[in-house]
Amino acid sequence: MGRCWCWRPPGGWNCHYLPVDNWGEDAGGPEWALPGEPWGSKVDADKYALAASPHDAWPSNWPQSWRQSGRVWRADVFDVAAAWRHRSESTRQLLTAVCAWGHGKNSYGPWRTDRALNVVDLDRRLEALEPLRSDQVTHAQLIEAYEAYGSFRRSRLPWFRPPFFTKLLYFAGYRRSQNTVQPLILDSVVARRLPDNLGVRKPVGARVPQWTAQEWMTYLVWAKDQAGSGEPDRIEMTLFGREGLRTPSEP
Repeated sequence: MGRCWCWRPPGGWNCHYLPVDNWGEDAGGPEWALPGEPWGSKVDADKYALAASPHDAWPSNWPQSWRQSGRVWRADVFDVAAAWRHRSESTRQLLTAVCAWGHGKNSYGPWRTDRALNVVDLDRRLEALEPLRSDQVTHAQLIEAYEAYGSFRRSRLPWFRPPFFTKLLYFAGYRRSQNTVQPLILDSVVARRLPDNLGVRKPVGARVPQWTAQEWMTYLVWAKDQAGSGEPDRIEMTLFGREGLRTPSEP
């Protein structure tokens, strides 16, 4: 693996990768935290249940099954995803789990969750996730799913730009211990901290690019290479978390 050490010479910012073994080193988190996971999302279960229940979309045994009261960790969402792959949870329930984790305590989270669940042809749009039930998800399946959720004509949901629909693809399609390219979350924080020469566009101010499937795949391949024999999502968590890499916008 490699850690990115950034500095600012006269010509601008540069990134240099050094071979180290502790990128995203655990910070003594709880035993259920994934390697490199900095925190769980604070979630008001009552508000999200109120938004999801009319659509038969509240995950079974939530919040009783949460590992920590008042917080949703990635493992909690992956539990729902595993049940979804075995068809004991619906795609709607997986969508709600991702929304709750992704929006967390944001006041608009339950409202946006309700808006997504209220789409008239929701079940048709969610069909784009079906190939990600496979035990081994291929590059072609990842690209197809990304392109589907990037298109309003096909599967795009309200308020689901790439930073959010890649969360859905991540939980639906990630397979641990396979040492292969895996779907990862791509948002403005991660994009700003990727190497400049990688070819993934960076946000300009508050404007987030509509990244192409090829840009996303370029990032996934890079993360897999950086992870070595480890898990690629540890790279994403390191980029996003409090111990993320320095960028020009940080002190």
